[in-house]
Amino acid sequence: MPFNETILLHWPKSAMPLRVQLPAPPPELFTDPDAVLTTVEAAIRAWFNVAAPGIPSFVFVETARESDIRVAWAEEPGGGWYGAYCSDDQAKLRMRRFGVDYLLISGRKSKGGAEASPQLLHAVVLHEVGHALGLGGHSTSAADIMYGSITPGFDYTLSASDRLTLSKLYSSPIGKRVVGAKR
Repeated sequence: MPFNETILLHWPKSAMPLRVQLPAPPPELFTDPDAVLTTVEAAIRAWFNVAAPGIPSFVFVETARESDIRVAWAEEPGGGWYGAYCSDDQAKLRMRRFGVDYLLISGRKSKGGAEASPQLLHAVVLHEVGHALGLGGHSTSAADIMYGSITPGFDYTLSASDRLTLSKLYSSPIGKRVVGAKR
């Protein structure tokens, strides 16, 4: 495989609606757990119908066993991430099948840091859901939610470019090879 080759992976259309387990956040982690839950659910729902009618679509389920995307809560971020992190199912990716282990949310800007604002949490989760849908890379435009970093205070929503990129991804066959792909 050439060094600059990308293999496009995404959820099959037959998997829609994606089943998301979104448990209530532990009350000891947030000053307003209900607001955090509402913010995270809104960030997930913001992607609804972006690629095409019903693509993607979501239904919220009770257990991890019945879910495609599981949301988990962390007391604090770890490694190089903050706020939220999407963990891909590496075994499935090696078989060129798309999958997500979990979407881990701390709602913290740093280890031991203060809670992220609802706007920042929404932006970070919105970005990570993009990865959970198959957008593996990052945009080169700071105006896109899929840009590599989030600027606090910026009003992040899905840009036209974010929408077009997801639409192009889901209109491409799963496993399509793209050489020299740029966003």
